[in-house]
Amino acid sequence: MSLFDRLTGSLRKTRQLVADGLERAIGGSARIDERLFEELEETLLRGDVGPATTEELLSRLRRAVREKGVENPGEIPALLRGIAAEILEGAAAGPAPPAMERPARRTAEGGSGVDPGGVDGAPPPAPSAGVAPRPARPHVILVCGVNGVGKTTTIAKLARRYAV
Repeated sequence: MSLFDRLTGSLRKTRQLVADGLERAIGGSARIDERLFEELEETLLRGDVGPATTEELLSRLRRAVREKGVENPGEIPALLRGIAAEILEGAAAGPAPPAMERPARRTAEGGSGVDPGGVDGAPPPAPSAGVAPRPARPHVILVCGVNGVGKTTTIAKLARRYAV
């Protein structure tokens, strides 16, 4: 089985876990109440949605239920899909990340200067190399490598570069 097949299989399992949890929470509720929201929260967290996104989803869902006067739990999935789409569209259209500053280092003359990015006489990178372009939409970066080659360090650098 290829890596791609294993990855898609794992994502399929996660999606099914969330779908089953939502169906169980909504199907087991005769009305929209705090217990339903707690079950939705548990399901989203179990599906690796993340605490901040789960909180945002449920906050917007509560507001939509209140503003639209929704009383039927069966309407929750459509509302949740719409809210999730809004959040993803907002993430794709968000502001560009700030430019990264290179750390100060000792120059050959012994003074302190800004690291030009060159290594052992190599030319420094282009001026825009310190800024990661904002992706058009959320995306995944797969990092592979054997033990000890710096995957974690690279991921930390990528996270810093893409941080908003």
